[in-house]
Amino acid sequence: MKTKIAIISIIITFFAFGCIHKKHESLSLTDLDFNDAHLVEFETIFNVENTKIIPLETTEESLISNNYFMNLYDKDLFIFDYLRGQVLRFNTDGDFLNSIGKKGKGPAELLNPTDFYIDSLNKTIEILCEPGSTIKKFTFQGDFISKISFKFPSHSFIKDSLGFYYFYRGVNSGYSNARLTYANTTTVINEFLLDPGNAPVGLVLDQKCFVKNEGTVILKELLLNQILYLSKGQLIDGIRINFDENDVPIDYYRDFSNMMDFFQHLNDKGFYTIKNYDIHGSHAFIKLQYQKAEEELKSLFLSINLLTNSMQYVSGKLYRDLFNSMEFHSLLPEEKFLFSINSHNFQLLKPFIPMSAFESVNLREDDNPILIVFEH
Repeated sequence: MKTKIAIISIIITFFAFGCIHKKHESLSLTDLDFNDAHLVEFETIFNVENTKIIPLETTEESLISNNYFMNLYDKDLFIFDYLRGQVLRFNTDGDFLNSIGKKGKGPAELLNPTDFYIDSLNKTIEILCEPGSTIKKFTFQGDFISKISFKFPSHSFIKDSLGFYYFYRGVNSGYSNARLTYANTTTVINEFLLDPGNAPVGLVLDQKCFVKNEGTVILKELLLNQILYLSKGQLIDGIRINFDENDVPIDYYRDFSNMMDFFQHLNDKGFYTIKNYDIHGSHAFIKLQYQKAEEELKSLFLSINLLTNSMQYVSGKLYRDLFNSMEFHSLLPEEKFLFSINSHNFQLLKPFIPMSAFESVNLREDDNPILIVFEH
């Protein structure tokens, strides 16, 4: 069945932006050639014999849409639902505990929330919303604490070990001269990553851009297929995955006179993008997608050893429907992977996972997503 692909959400908005000192930095990234990656079998990356399946409790208060991402902290699982506009908290057995925040314009409510961060030091949840870049803080139980706010818009953020913030502005096309802003709780400290400045006024939405690995903040840029290491508001290192003729280098954006030109490029050539990723120690794991107009969506999983830059990937028709349906969220301790799959597609797992993993799972098609924990 052909899948009609919707790959890029364009948010059109305008704003006034004051004069701030901007510092642009260049960095020579390590280029990884995707053609050097080795195709391996599913079982080479995933030890399916010890797969754990965790159904998430389904109630009216905990019902999750099909547009979400999750983070795990200790024994709590926090799921940000874009459509609900709030964070839902479950335990690691899948039991629903409480919701955090709700849509609205009130002091404790969230206007167009787009991202959240778990502050493990202060045991709080911070949620990014409008106007500008407003961060509202809550307890794990959902009680509102406080807020901070900046005038510039952004759609993904994270805190570093100093308690300062990185905000990803995206390929902004006139919103800013930079894609990345670094700030403390009141003041912009640095702006960097020069925006390519393509003509269309629009923001290419790159969801959940940041992760942390051993205290280092890491940014992924979906359209540019690069992963950048950040420290104290500076670029310190990074890798870029090259796909030859399927690349869309950042300088190309200047050549698109309008958004239709960009989509014509998609129609003619197609390209790879990083969808989800995480890094734990020296292991990077990425879900990649290849997109071309109305062609069927192609997904694959790429595993990278960051010490040797060796790459393995799993792809192919046998796994196509499973890979397109299964969302990767994070790498866990003890070399484990956290995935989810919607209950409607749950049956796709059965050819790949021992039947014993399904013995205690009783689902309806409209139930909440199912968590899947694979071992390496």
